[in-house]
Amino acid sequence: MERRSGQRSGGAEERRCGGRVVERTPVPCASKMSEQAAVVSWWRLACRKYGVPEESLLRVAGEEAEGGTRGALFRRQGARPGAADLFLAVPRGSQFGLWLCVRGRGLRMRQEERNFLRNMEGLGYGAAVCRGRDEAKDRIHAYMVQRGEADQKNVS
Repeated sequence: MERRSGQRSGGAEERRCGGRVVERTPVPCASKMSEQAAVVSWWRLACRKYGVPEESLLRVAGEEAEGGTRGALFRRQGARPGAADLFLAVPRGSQFGLWLCVRGRGLRMRQEERNFLRNMEGLGYGAAVCRGRDEAKDRIHAYMVQRGEADQKNVS
């Protein structure tokens, strides 16, 4: 005998058979990778509007530098623990480019990631933590349409 027990905390739904949980509907929360992929897909069309090549937004291999033998191999090849997920290689205003950490909702930043973003800002790059694809798209758009410093001084 199968029955549906309804909503559980967090929005997941369960189906039970003989008192056992036989199926759980996943909570609709996008993963970090799917959020990042959505931003890259959006960029394929958006880059034309900004007049820059699609290749100017690229993924950075940071999480591969985490522990283990494979992580050590990636670190020797230049991967950095804590590196931002995406880099927009387009200078705007006084900034040389934009580093983006794309996070799913509820995911916390590690200290290495905070340090990386702080260091990049100190070198003259823009840096942002984006909670989801929409925030990342908004941040990229704001960065791409900003005026140069000389233009900003003339605006009161």
